[in-house]
Amino acid sequence: MLAEWIKSLDKKTSERTDEDLEIIYKKLKTFKLFRRIHPSVIQQLCFVAIIEHIEKGVVCKKI
Repeated sequence: MLAEWIKSLDKKTSERTDEDLEIIYKKLKTFKLFRRIHPSVIQQLCFVAIIEHIEKGVVCKKI
């Protein structure tokens, strides 16, 4: 079963509730990458963050 924060990220950004945003925020704060980022920036990322499900071995490149 998918983790709660993944379920929240899977929703369209326009359909996320305040609870979804809080769940995403709490999870993002645990990542080492975000430790030096100001909390207000992380909160704003929660509004627009998405998750992509990619098959193993697939390389994605955005130009």
